[in-house]
Amino acid sequence: PPHLIPLVELVPGKHTDPGAIQQYRHFLQALGKEPVVLNKEVPGHIANRLAAALWREAIDLVLQGVASVEDVDKAVCSGPGLRWALMGQHMIYHLGGGAGGIEQFIDHPAPAFESWLQDLADWTHLPEETREALSLGLSESLQDRSVQDIADWRDEKLMEILKAIYGKNEV
Repeated sequence: PPHLIPLVELVPGKHTDPGAIQQYRHFLQALGKEPVVLNKEVPGHIANRLAAALWREAIDLVLQGVASVEDVDKAVCSGPGLRWALMGQHMIYHLGGGAGGIEQFIDHPAPAFESWLQDLADWTHLPEETREALSLGLSESLQDRSVQDIADWRDEKLMEILKAIYGKNEV
């Protein structure tokens, strides 16, 4: 929900005055938003591209029978999702490298990533069985909750998270 999510992605054109971007950035910050500036335009910008990459792998895990829709979603929320509310992936891996930071992370645990990367989904079109598999999986995990019930719960919890992170009484 854009009225709750603080992220705003600013995408200047090649003729956009950098001063205008900085003014708009400061304006958005004054409104309590978290603006980021893209150095060049790409389809989906930043957040949607990252979300799409994660979703592709989440779909593939379900379609490969690795885990249910519900368990894949739980793995995201109860694992990396908690950290993502506080910091981005680069900072997470920097901390994962211990005192040596990202350099140590890349030199030691990161080689395991190469085997993971080789095994990740690389399809560029949704597989035919995606709709049925996800629909069935969501039906099983949602039970009798409506889309509106879930949206209301999400918005309430997002408000609590935003208050905890940003220390605001009202978001």
